[in-house]
Amino acid sequence: MFKDMMWKAAKATNVPYHEASMQKIKNVSVDAYDALARLDRKKWTRLVDEQKKKMKIKGIVGPNVSKPFLEPLRGPTFWRKIPYPDILPPELCVLLGRPKKCRQKDETELREIAEKQAFERAKKEKADGVIKVSRKGNVIHCKICGAPAHNTRTCPLRSDMERQRQAGQFSSQPTPVSEIDAIPSRPQPQTQPPTNSAT
Repeated sequence: MFKDMMWKAAKATNVPYHEASMQKIKNVSVDAYDALARLDRKKWTRLVDEQKKKMKIKGIVGPNVSKPFLEPLRGPTFWRKIPYPDILPPELCVLLGRPKKCRQKDETELREIAEKQAFERAKKEKADGVIKVSRKGNVIHCKICGAPAHNTRTCPLRSDMERQRQAGQFSSQPTPVSEIDAIPSRPQPQTQPPTNSAT
């Protein structure tokens, strides 16, 4: 067990991992930890001094360009140890209600999206050769009574027909031709005869 822990500490290539391995050895045996701590790290570990550059750049421009660069950190493990308490993140505040699917768009962005959709729709209609006309402004008519502004679902005569069907007056047989003629159809517009302006 000590052999595996010692080799793990020796194979560590950075200081945080090496110190974590040494801490595990210290938890098991303090004497083994003190014996390894007295040795020179350069002789029995693979630690690399991260402060030194791996490649020396010569010249006038190269060293000056690389001088102000910040050294990136790979995670909280590599943060520098300080004697102060850790800064905790703010508390997570969960808002009430269902989250929005999309962010709130600006008016100009909504206008651009509408124009793009209209352009794509016109392009598709042109490719298909079919132009779709909007049904906006068309007046619907009921197929039962022929009146405008409502359909068969909201027709007032539908409840009477369902009541008669439940009473047995309506059957599954086709309706005779004489009864079909009695059903009111869609009202036809009345045309007045042209008046003779000469008389």
